[in-house]
Amino acid sequence: MSSTSLQVTNSPFHQGDDEIITHKFDFSAILPTSVTVASGVLTVLDLSENEAAVTGTVAPGSVTTSSPTCSVSIKLLEAGHEYKAEMLATLSDGQKYRGELVIKCQR
Repeated sequence: MSSTSLQVTNSPFHQGDDEIITHKFDFSAILPTSVTVASGVLTVLDLSENEAAVTGTVAPGSVTTSSPTCSVSIKLLEAGHEYKAEMLATLSDGQKYRGELVIKCQR
């Protein structure tokens, strides 16, 4: 199984505590030829709270996959906190790739 990672280009991203933003994880730069992104699973950790998992609160919707991207809306962040959003993408050949985005929440 591959352990390939992708750092999202606009990371760290600044997001207001009252904003709802759809974040895209684009794997096109590291995707092997003729392989597609089949699905994605998101985990969001609050780095300001000992990496507490907050996915169900800040990203209650589902991940939308349209190869080579996985997209998800993130909301209800707490001002002054820093978060790490990790997208685990499963590829059509069974490999798993990880994308990471740091989000800094402000008022």
